[in-house]
Amino acid sequence: MRLVPTAPSFIIRPLRAHRWMRAALAIAIGLAVGAALLLAAAWVYERTHASEHEVVFVIPRSDPYAPTVGSHTRTLPSVIELQMGQLDTVIIRNEDTQPVQFGPFKLEGGQVLHQRYQRAGSYDLECTASTHQELAQINVAPAAGDLWSMARAMMR
Repeated sequence: MRLVPTAPSFIIRPLRAHRWMRAALAIAIGLAVGAALLLAAAWVYERTHASEHEVVFVIPRSDPYAPTVGSHTRTLPSVIELQMGQLDTVIIRNEDTQPVQFGPFKLEGGQVLHQRYQRAGSYDLECTASTHQELAQINVAPAAGDLWSMARAMMR
């Protein structure tokens, strides 16, 4: 019969407790790192997804008895400025009964157009809301710090 030396119990118990402490410490560190990563991701998301900004224009109901010769009321501004990083959206609401053409979009009476531009640049759109066809220019500036969009906009 062989005798196997065993350690006394006063040495084994602290080693077992040490394993539990090591596991608890590893879990605590993992939770702290996970919380830090989650906070960093929330911060990056907030910086890159700013609150939406809506630019709303309303085409009013036309007066059928108003004189059309020589009258000119501008429905849209000649220049609309948008920013890429702010998630700007142009909204045109046609409250008239007549259809209106705004660039490639045709709005029937009561329809609403929601247009968000995905690229920086300048867009010329013709609008038939008044007696004279208006030309609206939409300038979409690149997001601050978006070097790729700024370089593409400068090359146009």
